[in-house]
Amino acid sequence: MLIELGGKGPIIVCDDVDIEEAVSGVVSQAFARQGEVCFAGTRLFLPDSMHDEFVNRLAAKLAAMTVGDAMEEGADIGPLISKKQLQFVAQHIADAKKEGAHLVGEGGQIVEGASGNFMTPGLFVGATQSMWIAREEVFGPVIPVIRYKDVGDAVVQANSVDYGLASYVWSNDIRRAHSIAARMESGHVFVNTYRYSSEVSFGGYKRSGYGREHGLEALREHTQVKTILVGLDRWNDEVLEKEAKRS
Repeated sequence: MLIELGGKGPIIVCDDVDIEEAVSGVVSQAFARQGEVCFAGTRLFLPDSMHDEFVNRLAAKLAAMTVGDAMEEGADIGPLISKKQLQFVAQHIADAKKEGAHLVGEGGQIVEGASGNFMTPGLFVGATQSMWIAREEVFGPVIPVIRYKDVGDAVVQANSVDYGLASYVWSNDIRRAHSIAARMESGHVFVNTYRYSSEVSFGGYKRSGYGREHGLEALREHTQVKTILVGLDRWNDEVLEKEAKRS
């Protein structure tokens, strides 16, 4: 059985990173194809020590992005798939505001009068993991920031949702990065990168689906295994006694 059902990808940034590199990475992970990607990073966990600087730099990059026809050169954020999806994203942005999250700058706004379903990239601060926008898949150009003091707590919060398709870790300490990646409850973990590769298996944990696409694991999804057991001894009391002892 093979089913891929989307995700709610966390991005955990550690306090040892090159901020400018990590900011650029987050832009790709969260806003590529205007966020309409099943394995997109859709929750950003930032340590208290670098929260403000990281948010300021990320907000500046988002404000400089060009919203327009994805087929035109220079466009960074294209239109959402439909008017219905645009309204869906806008509604959940409004709900997040009601729950106490705050949009940074002018992001997360529908581009009025545009001949398409365009929205400016949105960045929320003051978000918590209990908010809907941090728990469920929005599928649009918006990401909430969740502060943390201890990276272990960030991992617990990241794993607290029902989805587990992809996760992201930013750290310059390879041992730390591997430790975090090993604890992430997701089928895919990207460390300091954003590269989808068809040569390796892809699939999710929990409500993100069953089975694996791509790689050798995908071939196994299209095979049927048969097990045949052959007894080499005559089936007599001695064999029965042996089997009883084994069990």
